[in-house]
Amino acid sequence: MDRKNILLVEDERRIRTGLAFILTEAGYRVNAAEDGKEALCMALAISGNGEHIHILMTDIQMPNMSGFDLINELREKKIQPDLIMAISGYGDKKTVDELKNNGCDEFVQKPFKPEELLKKLQDALIKKTNHCEKTK
Repeated sequence: MDRKNILLVEDERRIRTGLAFILTEAGYRVNAAEDGKEALCMALAISGNGEHIHILMTDIQMPNMSGFDLINELREKKIQPDLIMAISGYGDKKTVDELKNNGCDEFVQKPFKPEELLKKLQDALIKKTNHCEKTK
């Protein structure tokens, strides 16, 4: 089985470390960044090495560069993850609508349980795969 490559972006170290552990244990390859600027540098390096970022999992409210700005910068640089999943403590309807309008496939509200996150991620990957197969 090909392990999916996740770029995880979370400014809270404790949450970032925990998520990286959970995702790695679930079989994903994880590159973790503490903010959007670091994530953009990582994404450019990953792409420059000929690798693909399958999943961008990003917090929205971060210092230096927000999740929204990161998504837009990646798009401008032609780096297209297969799935974009936002994680945030600010899940009002306006934010969720703005995320969807910016190409975000899934949203997870903090706080969440690890099994909830993994289930949402798996469901989103299945949904995305099924959608791509139908459009072929």
